[in-house]
Amino acid sequence: MSKYAILTDGNDLGLVLTQSDLDAADVFVDSQISLIGVDPEEITPNDLLKNIAIHYSYYCVATRSASGEDNLLLDKADRYRRLYQDEIATLSKRTLGLDKLPSRGFRAIPIYRS
Repeated sequence: MSKYAILTDGNDLGLVLTQSDLDAADVFVDSQISLIGVDPEEITPNDLLKNIAIHYSYYCVATRSASGEDNLLLDKADRYRRLYQDEIATLSKRTLGLDKLPSRGFRAIPIYRS
């Protein structure tokens, strides 16, 4: 079972995703999370990560299916590439929900002198 998306999350009737495509997308998403300095095991999957995984999977399927000859599939692959790259550009600790203060424990309270 994939970490970020399941087979029924895909809705492109012209391309067929397999479990191995989603597993490869998991590795890709984990690598992108690591690039921003976050351990992939620390995060909870969310819609942004699901969309990146689905769009990357469709990009791979379209590229593989085109075999370098089918312009329609290559155009579709390019659209999916742009989608997942735009989504990766928004990836941050904030979008992963890691910038919040801890709900328990000590918190810092600034004290100013006048």
